[in-house]
Amino acid sequence: MVDSMVQMFVAALQFFDENKHNLLWDFVRVCPTLTFGPMMNEVSSPASLCASNGLFWYYLFSGIPQSYPDDYKGGWVDVRDASTALVKAIETPEAGNDRFIIKGSDFTWKEWRASESSL
Repeated sequence: MVDSMVQMFVAALQFFDENKHNLLWDFVRVCPTLTFGPMMNEVSSPASLCASNGLFWYYLFSGIPQSYPDDYKGGWVDVRDASTALVKAIETPEAGNDRFIIKGSDFTWKEWRASESSL
């Protein structure tokens, strides 16, 4: 998945660089970390979870041993904050040709597993 995301980014940047003289818009990259928040769709099973929530469920509740170490540190952001950042990137001309990493807080898998008992 990471390779395809890199390829997509490279292709988009190449397209922008080759065509920017004909375009009426800027190239802004907004890169949210794992994104969590209220679900818009009905969740009838773990298979219908979005990517971040599905990863969280799979890691904590599937019973399958995971490859992430307890001290793995990652970032997460509330979907509403990520949405606000996307809108601001679109509305702010100075954001053009820049990249923004959107992160609300850090986590470790150990912390999330510790919270599992309260779910």
